[in-house]
Amino acid sequence: MNEDLEDIKRFPQYFSFSLETKIKPQNRLLVEHGFSMQLSEMLKVGDGEFKVQLIEQRLHLRSLRLLPS
Repeated sequence: MNEDLEDIKRFPQYFSFSLETKIKPQNRLLVEHGFSMQLSEMLKVGDGEFKVQLIEQRLHLRSLRLLPS
């Protein structure tokens, strides 16, 4: 989540989300799986939808790896 000041300026709602219960856990999951996501995308969706998006990204990546090169 290498967000800089410009990202936060574009998404000031960032400050309305809990660092401990929303931002850190979701960012940790992204980092653990090697994914990145725009700050606004990560925070605007609920926890369930976030996990669905993470699973979809993992499945997409897995399908790309299975394709012959």
